[in-house]
This record gives sequence, structure tokens and C-alpha cells, in this order.
Amino acid sequence: MTDLSVAAASPPEPSLQRLSPGHAGGEVARALLQVGFDDARYRQDYPDLAKLGPEVAAWHYHVAGRAEGRRAHFRLPWRVAEAKAQVLSLPAQEERLLRQDIALARLGEADVYGRDLEAFGELSRPHELWRPLVIVSDSHGQFYLAQEVLRRADLLPVPFLNTGASARGLMNPNSRGGHGSRILQMLEARGERLAHATVLFKFGQVDLEFVYDFQRIHSGQTAFDLAAASDFARESARRYAEFLRQARAATSARIVVSSALPPTLSDAALRQGVVNGHIAHLHAEADIEALAAGLARLDMPDQPTRTGLARTFNTTLQSACAELGLAFLDDFNPLLGPEGVIAPELIAWHGGSDHHIPWLCPDSRRAAGELALRIASL
Repeated sequence: MTDLSVAAASPPEPSLQRLSPGHAGGEVARALLQVGFDDARYRQDYPDLAKLGPEVAAWHYHVAGRAEGRRAHFRLPWRVAEAKAQVLSLPAQEERLLRQDIALARLGEADVYGRDLEAFGELSRPHELWRPLVIVSDSHGQFYLAQEVLRRADLLPVPFLNTGASARGLMNPNSRGGHGSRILQMLEARGERLAHATVLFKFGQVDLEFVYDFQRIHSGQTAFDLAAASDFARESARRYAEFLRQARAATSARIVVSSALPPTLSDAALRQGVVNGHIAHLHAEADIEALAAGLARLDMPDQPTRTGLARTFNTTLQSACAELGLAFLDDFNPLLGPEGVIAPELIAWHGGSDHHIPWLCPDSRRAAGELALRIASL
């Protein structure tokens, strides 16, 4: 939004500085301020709101900003703010919204890699309004950090991301990133403190989109071989399943294993998108310049073929999860568009130039909320 206008069904616009006593939405706006809503930070973060007074900034967040995905911050600690929200005598739904706002603000401040133990503990504690959803994943797990996961499915994301981690490498105790050991240590250390939680695992795209091509460069296999690529995808899923067996033994939490997402890089952006410094450091033998030169020599598959390889990985993984007795979430097929590749609206923000789904765009947030409902039902 660039002004104070909202949808036709929304309350009429107040003055820029204050609300009239009976203004629709005013009670919740004042409640937001009572529980520590940081109106100054809200106006600072969004320059189009800079001229608003404190009450009107809080009102804007309630009637428009929340739905637009704008972030709120609170001056009070989570538990203090939430305790205040519970004694304000608000209608149940509005109290619930405020308590969600406060929790999501804490999520927005948390280290996505789970290194802030205090934040991790707060986000993962039992709560009467939601269930913690611990997201153990590579960077693609950020897709589930959207507020809609909590708003729609009563699941509060608790991030524990492992950027650049490959599914097949989780079983390797000597891997450069050490991600597998880190995950198992977290699960074992948390023990019964996660018994009430769901742990969502999401790995595989690093293998499919990076590691296989790095191995081709290293071995000099410039021609693309679909059979070999399919074997690699299946073997990656099988190795990942062996790690999941260990993870299951390490925790009493409910485990849900999710698919590798559909590839988002367009054919035009593929080579440049694979030149990722952090992932190359973890998985490639060459430096960035040599890696780029090696990629230029490779025969690269088109996006439908790459999408088919992700499906091969997911099919193998789903079968392995059935054998292990682990719940499996198909969040691959629901994100495909009419052409059989990633739905175009999900990557409209970058147009296929990045290997992530932009998780803050409205269509992605909506999709995350719908998939979270499936997670909650498993």
C-alpha cells in the first residue's frame, strides 16, 4: 500500500494522527499498543506510513498490514506481551490474532539457523493455541516461515535451517558442513522437550540442482545422461532415508518428511544460478571461476526434465518413508502449474532467476498456508 486506503469493505479511513473513540478496528489498535506494538519501528520499516500517529499505525497494521504480510515488532518480551493480551477482555478471535502477532514477531527476530537457543526454546515450547513446527531443512525450508502457516494451520514455524546441505550428505560424518551431526545433536539434546512438536524435514534440492552437476564437472561427463541422473536422484533419496532412520530414533517428536520442491531456475538462468559460492564450497572441488567454466561445458537438461528428476527423487523418498513408518508430505505436485513445471505465479518476483521460491510473495505465502493444513492433518 502507498496510502491509507483499504478494501471497500474495510473501516473508513481515520485521520493521520488519531482515531475517533468508536472507530471500527480502534479497539484492537489500542490493544496492540497496550501489548507493546512498536509503532515507530512499523513506520520506519514502511516509509509510506511515516506520517501516521501511533494509534493509526497500529490500526493500519490491524486492518491492512497484517493481511499484506507486513511485519510487526513489539517492545515487550513475548511472554509479557502475551500475558497482557490475555487480560484485555478482547473477543476470542481478536485475542488470538494478537497472540499470533506477538509469536510471529519473535519468529521474525529468531536466527533461522537455530543457533539462538533462547529463541529456539521459546518458539518450540508447548502452547495451547498452536503446535510448534520445527523446520529442519536446507534453505528451501524458508518457504514454511510464512505467517500463513500459523494463521491457517495453527503451526508455529521454528527454523533450524542448514543452508547448502545435501540429502545424501547428511549420513556422512566427515561432510564439510557437518549438517547431519548437527541435526541429530539438536534432536537428542531437546529430547522430550520436542515430544509435543512436529519436525518437518526438507532436503534434496541441493543434490538435484547442484551436487550432480558438480560431480559431472569433476568427472568430465559433459553430456547429460538422463538414466545416470535418475539413478543419482534415487540413490540420494535412499541415502537420505538412512539418515531419517537415525533421526526417528533420536526424537519422540512427530516427524513429517516433505518432497523436494519443483526447480525454479529457468533454462536461461540455470548455469548462473548454479554458481553459488556457499554451496560450491561445501560440495564442489573447483573454485567459482573454474566451476563457471565447467558449467559452460555441460549439456544441461531443460526445466521439464529437471522437474521430472525431482519427481523421481520424491517417488523414491515417499516409498522409503512408507517403509520407515514416517509421514510424507507431497508439496511438489501442488506447486506445479499447467505446463508441468513450477507454477509461474510462485516465481513471479524473480521470474526464474533464483533457485528458491520467493517465500514472502503473496501466492507463495498462500500456498504455504494451504500445505501447512496438510501437515497439521498428518
